[in-house]
Amino acid sequence: AAAPFYACLCGTVPSRREAMLSATIYRISRGNAITTFMDSPETFYSEGSGAGVRKSIFTIITSGTKLPSKIAKVCMSMEGRMFQVPRNPEPYIRRLRLEISRLRSVLTVTRNRVRSSLRKFANPYTRQTGVSVVRYWQYRLERERKITEALMRCRHSAALVSFSGWVPASEVRKVHSTVDPYTDGDSRVFLHVQGEDSMGRLNSKLVPPTYFKVNKWTSPFQGIVDTYGIARYREINPGLFTIVTFPFTFGVMYGDMGHGLALFLCAVYLIATENRLEALEKRGQLSEILTYAFHARYALLPMGLFALYCGTIYNDCLSVPFPLFASSWAPANYTAPPNTTMPLLFKVKATESYTPYPYGVDWGWYNTGNELAFFNSLKMKMSVILGVIHMVLGICLSAFNYVHFGDRLGLWSEWVPRIAFMLSTFGYMCFMIIYKWTVDYGCQDGTALSLSCPAQDPPSLIQTMIKMFLSPGTVENPLYEGQAGVQVFLILIAVLSVPVMLLMKPLVLRYGTSSGGGERHGSERARQRGRQEDSEYHSLSLEGNSDEEDSFYERKRLHQHTPKHEGVGDDKRRPMREEELEQGGEVLESDRKHDEGHAHESFGEMMIHQGIHTIEFVLGCVSNTASYLRLWALSLAHAQLASVFWSKFIVQALEYGSAVALVAGFCVWFFATVAVLLCMDLLECFLHALRLHWVEFQNKFYAGDGIKFEPFVLPTSAEAYNPNEANI
Repeated sequence: AAAPFYACLCGTVPSRREAMLSATIYRISRGNAITTFMDSPETFYSEGSGAGVRKSIFTIITSGTKLPSKIAKVCMSMEGRMFQVPRNPEPYIRRLRLEISRLRSVLTVTRNRVRSSLRKFANPYTRQTGVSVVRYWQYRLERERKITEALMRCRHSAALVSFSGWVPASEVRKVHSTVDPYTDGDSRVFLHVQGEDSMGRLNSKLVPPTYFKVNKWTSPFQGIVDTYGIARYREINPGLFTIVTFPFTFGVMYGDMGHGLALFLCAVYLIATENRLEALEKRGQLSEILTYAFHARYALLPMGLFALYCGTIYNDCLSVPFPLFASSWAPANYTAPPNTTMPLLFKVKATESYTPYPYGVDWGWYNTGNELAFFNSLKMKMSVILGVIHMVLGICLSAFNYVHFGDRLGLWSEWVPRIAFMLSTFGYMCFMIIYKWTVDYGCQDGTALSLSCPAQDPPSLIQTMIKMFLSPGTVENPLYEGQAGVQVFLILIAVLSVPVMLLMKPLVLRYGTSSGGGERHGSERARQRGRQEDSEYHSLSLEGNSDEEDSFYERKRLHQHTPKHEGVGDDKRRPMREEELEQGGEVLESDRKHDEGHAHESFGEMMIHQGIHTIEFVLGCVSNTASYLRLWALSLAHAQLASVFWSKFIVQALEYGSAVALVAGFCVWFFATVAVLLCMDLLECFLHALRLHWVEFQNKFYAGDGIKFEPFVLPTSAEAYNPNEANI
């Protein structure tokens, strides 16, 4: 048969190669080829990388016998793919239509089956419970997972399976009521709870976990403490004091009646609708930011209350004071400084019959030329007083730890000099601040920048504290009679406290150890005995009557008992072999010898250790006291921002006298207040309050290196099971 007069080439090529392919075909065919392109409606995927590639469908009509093969090679070189086009395409088209029809029917059947299965999963597993099949499967899998983990932690032998753990003393009776029915008759189940005997002691090699009972009101504050560190077993818990001190320090920085009331009402709304919000959270329909606020609702409530209370002390509501009582001050007839247009407030209305403002700050100090100077002095001194009280509370709490653990040496060598140093320096400074507030110097005459006092000029407390250390016994402007002698006595106490903190404990441990035949000091032994006392936990174990197996399992339990923060991974749940247990016993023996070696550490190491703690405390007293000035800085910034927003958006809008300007100014003021003061500044004050509690307060007494008690909780029903809260 004769060759056809023309040839038709079809295929696909990447869209980015379309222009290059068209130009190349035109050149090699010298214009004797007709090329058409059409975009493919579908996306092709690369076999190697799987990435999507856009392709174009081309059709090339040319003549001759050799030119079509050349064009096909060019198309293949440009990542093209050629397709054979039959002369009679009708049979192929019918076959493709039948295949498309078959695939569509398969897709329809598959889609219907998927919908039927999903509808079955969505329907309740039983009509009585109303729990879906998926939720029921999740519940059963969670139970199996926890049961399997518990079995993997058991100690296995040929004829015995036993486990040990911790149980709060209040739950021991419940454990007995649960296990006792299985211990009757000839059963091989035995229950032994340590601590029920008259001695009430725990195994000294085991460190009990820490457990505090909390509710929805105290849980946020305990979470704040636990984020810093878990308390040691029977160590004093800062969470009890954080319930009051945290919202109070926040309120000092955020003090404003309007903003505090808004925060309080938001917390009340979150608490009132907590059932609905909990349901939304379980379904995953609660936003991330709102979830954080919802979890902290019981912390936001007292924070708003204390912010409202401190706002009443500052007499500040959205930067506007409330004239509830008559002011005792009047503008003075002084010449104002060049950069001040507002009147200065210095003069008392009636000197003879002067009475202090009944509650909070006198509203007359607002909108005056010396308003900022007055509030700076007031809030700065108030911040120092509150900070010193907060730190002294932390130091006093450390005394309870020393007494509880029986560490008399630490009580006399660390706590006594620390409290003496703090009170003789910064405690004395707070005393001078309060004493100066109670003295009326009668400074009513003079000029705006230089007041004259009839009796004496008020002393500068900063200069007094500086000269107290640089020039002991010299007081140029005394605050009270006998001030020079009192300051010399306090300096001696502060100076003598430092060598006591540095030398007393190492010297006592050095000579106490050498004279005691290599034993630890009595205070250290008392500390260990205090940790062994069993008032909160009992050690619970199920065990048989074989002494050899008991010792074998005891070594395994000690080898597996490792706190989380020491880098234990998930492989700790793997059952241990006997060879590993024997090695674990050797490790424990080496650890015991290592601990005994600490009792004989050199005197130089003890001096270095104590010197670090001494320097840290002495310098920390200065830096921590200065750190509490953030109460003054944040309170001042909050008040000034509120004042700027009010004066720029509300006051100026009122001056225009236009309703449109007033509405526009109110909208801008409202959104600026919500975004900046009720959101950003709220978070800022919250973070600074965290800093004051974690660093300045808790480091005075809190070790925070304990192990958290994690109870074994088995889901009891599919209805109460929440997969979002499961520890998966």
